[in-house]
Amino acid sequence: MGMERQTGFAPSPEQELQEEVIFINRVAKVVKGGRRFSFTALVVVGDRRDRVGLGYGRGSEVTIAIQKAVQDAKRNMIKVVKNKQGNTVPYELRHKYCASRVIIKPARPGTGVIAGGPARPIFALAGIQDVTCKYHGSNNPINCARVVFEALKSYRHPKEILAWRRAEPQKLSVMEVIEQKHREIRSQLRELEGIPPEMAEGEDVETQEAIAEAEMAEVEGQGEAEVPEEAEAVPQEGETPEAEEE
Repeated sequence: MGMERQTGFAPSPEQELQEEVIFINRVAKVVKGGRRFSFTALVVVGDRRDRVGLGYGRGSEVTIAIQKAVQDAKRNMIKVVKNKQGNTVPYELRHKYCASRVIIKPARPGTGVIAGGPARPIFALAGIQDVTCKYHGSNNPINCARVVFEALKSYRHPKEILAWRRAEPQKLSVMEVIEQKHREIRSQLRELEGIPPEMAEGEDVETQEAIAEAEMAEVEGQGEAEVPEEAEAVPQEGETPEAEEE
């Protein structure tokens, strides 16, 4: 405190972060000479206000695994949405991750954190003081921690949800809808024909028109060559040739 008053510098966000180890596991890899042991760690990092992160690390020693997990958690920091009082989540949420499912419900002030082992440090370092959490499905500590973290990440502010619900749908005229469909069909045809996307669409249309004109000219030339200019009409059976006019 004395140094802060003398220098006048506030602690950086990195110094405010706190970390807590959720789970450490020993992993064995079978090789030709025997088994090699390594360690994995699941760590949560937060400032006990509204930022929290979850990380996973692996190393030959426990300290190395924890350091890697802390770095991973700092890279995956999120901002947690809370209610107006700032003590709990804004609304009830159900989320699924792999084989684990979780139900998170807001609670009144003074309730505390009612949750299993992996979720308690996540809520604590996120600054959530009153909440109810229930797991279903897999009780793996890694999956349980992941499903809680993903659920907190999927929360949206109530004002954002209200604005999304009140937003009017985009109104397009019939011609605009038809033109949009034509653009989609042209893009699909260009992909099927193998035309590179960097080629302008106007150049492509001009090329196609030139090819079509050349084909039509070739067809007309063949037709003129096949049909003689002065072809005599052959009378059919039962018909008499008309007399030539004088």
